[in-house]
Amino acid sequence: MSLNLPREAPLDEALPEETAVLLPSVQARSASMAPVLPVSGPSRSPPRTTSWSVHNGLPDVEAQRVAGSSDMSVKLNNHDQILSRSVSEATEPTSTVKPSRYYFGGSRYVEKYLFAGVWACLLMCGYASARISAHLRIPPDASTNGQDPFDTFQDISQMLQFGFLLGWFVGVFEAQRFAYLFHWRRMYWIAIFIGTPPVYAAISRIPALQHSLSDVSRWGAGMWILIIIVAIVAVTVIVWHLYAAWTTHSKRGLLTYFGSRITVQMFYLIFGLVTAHYSAYNTTHIHHYYLGWSIALFAEFNHPISAVTLAIAMGVFAEGVGVYGFASMFQDGSCFTAFAGNQMSSERGHVPPHHAGIRLAIVLAVPLSILFHNLGKNASSF
Repeated sequence: MSLNLPREAPLDEALPEETAVLLPSVQARSASMAPVLPVSGPSRSPPRTTSWSVHNGLPDVEAQRVAGSSDMSVKLNNHDQILSRSVSEATEPTSTVKPSRYYFGGSRYVEKYLFAGVWACLLMCGYASARISAHLRIPPDASTNGQDPFDTFQDISQMLQFGFLLGWFVGVFEAQRFAYLFHWRRMYWIAIFIGTPPVYAAISRIPALQHSLSDVSRWGAGMWILIIIVAIVAVTVIVWHLYAAWTTHSKRGLLTYFGSRITVQMFYLIFGLVTAHYSAYNTTHIHHYYLGWSIALFAEFNHPISAVTLAIAMGVFAEGVGVYGFASMFQDGSCFTAFAGNQMSSERGHVPPHHAGIRLAIVLAVPLSILFHNLGKNASSF
């Protein structure tokens, strides 16, 4: 316990005479209580002891307590600084933590746009390959007459929209996936993609194979054999990708992988059912570009089988758009695909009110597929 003095007086003046007499004995007792450290032996820190001092004739342990609390506050402040530095590093944007390996001096934010640009150029290469085949009259019924700049712009814009959605599903905008697909050792899949449109178009020059899904009654034996082979290969490829998803992802990831792609197909299936309900004036035509695009949605794995599947399916998609144009699968002579802007005429009647649920399902199909896929990408159990 210390005394509050008006000024710092010398010790001899501040202490009473009786207390001053006791001072040497207190100092001697304090010195006798100090521990004796060993002279030799391994070096170690001395044990913690209570230091005694005399202030106004009494042992001042309060000063030691204050000093200890100040040391503890320093340690706590240092600990808080370390924690705050760790939190700031954890919350720091990724682009400043690890620079891009593809864009010197850039970031992962820039990296995504670089990947998207490369992907768009690749899609345009496939479209150009298909257009060259069309101008060479391969196939003979290629859409060349009447192809004006507006039609070309329409086809390219639609192809880029579907192509970017496909690129997002197969993960090409992620660094690891991009590095796998565009490594120089795997340039074969790009060659297959660019070469698929002319090869697919050349097959249609065979008379026995010059049919479509709209004239099934006129199919010959050759067409049936080709369709059966293609169906077996397509089913096998999809089953393989489902098995790859089952072995690669968790249960949640498998559900996300399968559910997101099935949701996209349900969008068109529901739309087709609505079209069939009004079959008196609506028609549905499943183009082969859509079949190729649908199969390509499954090819997201870093494996040669998945890469070749992506190349061939994308090539079929590019051939359909480049040779025949991006024709709608649902046609009624007007803009049937735009529910909000298409008002049924009085001759055709109005859409019944109970179809509001079907409309809502169609509107929510694609956003739900994106949600499923996003959950899969963020699943920590993958």
